[in-house]
Amino acid sequence: MSDLNLLPSEAKFQAEKIKIKGIINNFLWIFGGFWFLLLVGVVAVSLVMQLSLKGLTKEYEKGQSQYQALAGSMAINQKIKYQAKVVSKVLVDRFEYGRSMEMIKNLFSQNITVTNLEIGEKKVFTVFGTVADGNNLSEVEKKVADINYDLIDGFKSAKIANLSYDPIRNWQFQVEVKLK
Repeated sequence: MSDLNLLPSEAKFQAEKIKIKGIINNFLWIFGGFWFLLLVGVVAVSLVMQLSLKGLTKEYEKGQSQYQALAGSMAINQKIKYQAKVVSKVLVDRFEYGRSMEMIKNLFSQNITVTNLEIGEKKVFTVFGTVADGNNLSEVEKKVADINYDLIDGFKSAKIANLSYDPIRNWQFQVEVKLK
């Protein structure tokens, strides 16, 4: 009697069909829910990544603008340093004409009159002068000798290039002086 089936076979089939439909329905709800949660998760991760990317992009652009500002400033600094080096080299290499002319003017005493001073090559001067008394001419010769014997600082050599006598202007001389 336990094998007695009161439901007809068609009813049994429909009950089985309803049961399978319920299982499939549950499976679809779970599977759909899983896909929905996965989709929401992907969208959320995408939004977070986009926000993070925007923040990083802003930070990158800020850093890049600071770099460009510093690069421009650095280029200006390098140009200024180069120009300062050039100016420094010019100042080191330049010849002090004013100081040199003052040295030459103070070379002779008041007895000798310097009438003209010409600048030849660098550190070469031609001194034109007159002497009222022939005795003072020996002072010019002594200064030339002292320069050549390196007894006067700042001078390298000297020579009397021209010496003449004029009854009106007395003794006239021309001395070439080379500075150190």
